[in-house]
Amino acid sequence: ATVLPTATQTAAATATPTAAPTATPVSTPTTLSNPAAPGNYGSPEIRAAYQIDPLWQQGITGKNQQVVVTVSYGDPHLQADFDAYNTYYGLPQQTLDIVAPLGPTPPPTGDPFNIKEHNSWAVETALDVEMVHAVAPDAQIIVLTSPVDSTEGTGGLPQFRQLIQYAMTHYPGAI
Repeated sequence: ATVLPTATQTAAATATPTAAPTATPVSTPTTLSNPAAPGNYGSPEIRAAYQIDPLWQQGITGKNQQVVVTVSYGDPHLQADFDAYNTYYGLPQQTLDIVAPLGPTPPPTGDPFNIKEHNSWAVETALDVEMVHAVAPDAQIIVLTSPVDSTEGTGGLPQFRQLIQYAMTHYPGAI
């Protein structure tokens, strides 16, 4: 089978290259979360793998439910990524509730490892939120961001415990 490039890929290939900033993530909504990229699992694949369609047919779509997603750093392009994903898969649009109860995420430094780490967590954040919406398109999604990495061991665990406590206090009954 022949795979033709998307309009975004064609535009990117013919665009004049520009230097990426060194002190901020280099990801953009079109590169961070490209739902049309080969190998990406979308709403149809997730629904099939977890046999979600019979639930949808019964009206179980997450309506009147809240789902809290706790993440490291967050994603500066999350709403745009989420909107693109929903448009591509025909899912209902929704404004995400993004809360930073422990304070804002510090911007990445000019260190390439730090930029890569922030970008990796941004991709993880977009993936988590998109998969929740793929399964429960009518649920309200609340994203709680942490200014630290959850894998920092003793440095990150207390903050994530605080996020969970915040979720239980401010969103009782949420999933």
